Amino acid sequence: KALLPVYTDSLLQRHIKYAGEAGIKKIIVSTKPKWEKIFSSHLARTEQKKIVKVFPNPAHRQGSLSALLTVAKTTDSDYLLMSLTDIFFFDNPYTHFIHNSNSLCVMGVSKPFHDQELTSGGIVFIKDNKIQSIKERPIKNNKKGWRWNGLALFSKDLVSDLSLFLRDYPGDSPEGDFFEYWRSKGNDVGYKECSDFINVNTTNDLLLASLYNFSIRNQDRTLRRIIDGMRKKLVLP
Repeated sequence: KALLPVYTDSLLQRHIKYAGEAGIKKIIVSTKPKWEKIFSSHLARTEQKKIVKVFPNPAHRQGSLSALLTVAKTTDSDYLLMSLTDIFFFDNPYTHFIHNSNSLCVMGVSKPFHDQELTSGGIVFIKDNKIQSIKERPIKNNKKGWRWNGLALFSKDLVSDLSLFLRDYPGDSPEGDFFEYWRSKGNDVGYKECSDFINVNTTNDLLLASLYNFSIRNQDRTLRRIIDGMRKKLVLP
């Protein structure tokens, strides 16, 4: 999905462009070994190619958290900013994470476009400027909370906790389950509010993301309102 085009750029190219503009100096694109050449060829055309490394990661066979653990163990950075590239952000979300307040873990959250989105899972509940819980699975009739947008900045100090988590839970567990596990051990998880986003899982999602990208680039507010109407109809059951 990361290579799917949203009007002019692929989802992955858009993420890399945003990360570069935010001042991030090192980007690791973790993928299954069989996709390494395709990803490398695709990214050879990006302006930020000098700061991008495509990492063939066999651990993806066990799931994204297993792959994340492998990346975390091989990098020399003190902090890692995890990003899921099937997310289309309306604005650059990475700028919110450049100046971290020394928190060991900070997650990106976004306001819902419609309350119905709060029933689909991936919801973060916040109280007193701290995350109180992270619910990855659907919550019937829920109308509270924020949407997790797949971004999480965390210290390498969490690597040992991730190893422990993966001893008891599958590597393909939802990513938010690990951060809830870490929070439930008495650790504080902070948050940064980011722009609206679309999780591109269907052809309708891809169409919406492409139309929004077109409207943003052309500063077309009338089209934006029309797309909002389309999105509302798709969100409602």
